Amino acid sequence: MNFLKTTTLGLLALTSISAFAQNKAHYLMEDKLAINGYRFYYGSDLNGVCKALGYEKAAKGSENYIGISARELVVSVDENAEVIEGFNGSINNNVSALTELVCLNKISDQPLFNLVHSPVNMPYGMLVAATDTNQNGVCKRLGYDAAATNAAIINGHQEDLALVVVDQEGEITHGTRTTESYVLNSVLCVLYNNNTNN
Repeated sequence: MNFLKTTTLGLLALTSISAFAQNKAHYLMEDKLAINGYRFYYGSDLNGVCKALGYEKAAKGSENYIGISARELVVSVDENAEVIEGFNGSINNNVSALTELVCLNKISDQPLFNLVHSPVNMPYGMLVAATDTNQNGVCKRLGYDAAATNAAIINGHQEDLALVVVDQEGEITHGTRTTESYVLNSVLCVLYNNNTNN
């Protein structure tokens, strides 16, 4: 009887301790709310943002945001902290980025992924067509896991240029020529730590 009583009291004590365990809050802003200087699109899943930065979840309602400049690239993540797409301030004038957020319970010192703004360098100086090219494929060809699509820098040329088209696997599928060429100049690529999402 004493054994049963002691066990029951022990379980009640553990339950009480866990019930009073508190979330540890971390107030993030500026460079702490970015990966390699790239901020998060305000429409990102807030739990996903905190997970991407190495925290368990977000304290929803703590967020703040501001419009981005024409030269800024931002990324959007889902609830699993996977990059959905990117946004280019020079193309999307009404895009905002998160500037403040409270995340709870730090679980890692490293973000889940890194972001790299990479020039599109092809052999023999070949240029990549912006239309019909898969940006994920371009990043794979450059050694990364995926692209933050729509965060690319595209240059227009009023001249006849020989361009190549890259598919989803990073292979050159064909060439194209037009009198008005749109060239993929650079892409925002994603490299997942330990290739967990690859």
